[in-house]
Amino acid sequence: MKVSATTVRYIKLGAGGRWENSLDRAELHFGYGSVTHELAREGNRAKIITHLIALGRSPQATARDAQEVADFYDLDEACLWITFARDHLWWTFAEREVTWVKPDPTRAGERFRWCNTDINGTPLKISSLSTKLTKVAS
Repeated sequence: MKVSATTVRYIKLGAGGRWENSLDRAELHFGYGSVTHELAREGNRAKIITHLIALGRSPQATARDAQEVADFYDLDEACLWITFARDHLWWTFAEREVTWVKPDPTRAGERFRWCNTDINGTPLKISSLSTKLTKVAS
């Protein structure tokens, strides 16, 4: 089996890993609850930046925030998503459509499968990975 991706993105599983249990449900969750699902789907980064600044976010951070929101909503199935949890590197390819998770409007995500093994079935333990890769989580 060969794994091929056009892009790779790291995704944090919430503050303090609060969405780590989403791995058990084969879901990927994304924050930025202050950016509505409708605004994110529109994909207008300038509007997202203006919205976040109006909420008190620093102008320096809003460009990065808007890019992360846009990536979560815009990247297609060829994007490889990675995260670190439970002493493993986890990876997945996601469905393109983003589903708003209700009733909590601060959570959005799409259901899809996670994997924490390499293509040969060997667990991707953090302790066995290059520090160049694991520094991404910092």
